[in-house]
Amino acid sequence: MLKGKADTEMLMKALFFPLWMVALFAVLPAISAANDAIRLQYCYQDRELLPYYTGQSAIIPKEKPGATIELIYLLAEKLPDVDFQLIRRPWKRCLHELENGTVDAVVGSYKPDRERIGQYPMFNGELDIFRAIDTNAYCYFSIKSAELQWNGQKFTGQQRHGVAIPLGYSIEDLLIRSNIKTLQVESNSKGFHLLSHARVDGMATLCGAGRRIMDKAPDSYRHVIVSKAPLKRNVGFFIVSRQFYRAHPAVAEVIWDELVNLRDDYNRFLSNY
Repeated sequence: MLKGKADTEMLMKALFFPLWMVALFAVLPAISAANDAIRLQYCYQDRELLPYYTGQSAIIPKEKPGATIELIYLLAEKLPDVDFQLIRRPWKRCLHELENGTVDAVVGSYKPDRERIGQYPMFNGELDIFRAIDTNAYCYFSIKSAELQWNGQKFTGQQRHGVAIPLGYSIEDLLIRSNIKTLQVESNSKGFHLLSHARVDGMATLCGAGRRIMDKAPDSYRHVIVSKAPLKRNVGFFIVSRQFYRAHPAVAEVIWDELVNLRDDYNRFLSNY
């Protein structure tokens, strides 16, 4: 039997305290599961590179962000224990931040010196080409009347202004070995603008990206031609930072394996741009 107000308050506390605790413990597992997700910051360039990326700023387009970004979104759905976070930076800054561990991953081609700053998929101590994301090529674009041309094996003719390349792209190595002066530009659009005004001898970039720029403005680039043979074949990989791989090697391996399973989806994404 209750005896006064004090007894009533004590009973109410006894009844409601357990309910409060039950509610708290019901929420805690969800919070814990969210906190257990492994964060992975993926960095990609803040300039359009069709069909892989769209948009010309640090903002990620909500619609049609590019085939590679659609692939990352699908990868995130397949791997809910990994918290994929996307950020856009100038390409060279992405590589710098990959080296110091500020970001965790990029998509890029293989270069021996990049093994120092990032981890590629490997098999028996060798680069695992099977787990590459994409195979493409670099092409040489030039004005029809330009003297400097690519014959499939080497450059011929006199260079006057040099060749434009997107900032930080691996094709620079081939041009340097060929004694070609390079002009690094912030985007493919900028390079093609210089080319159309004959301020560079040529433009070296990914074949698909260059052709899409020409297709978007055929009148502006009617005097531009593309070499019949590519400058080089290119293989793209999902590269994780050394720091991320040391902390989460099993996660990195799962990501590389899952990307193989998503290859048909990626080809479908590419065809939409």
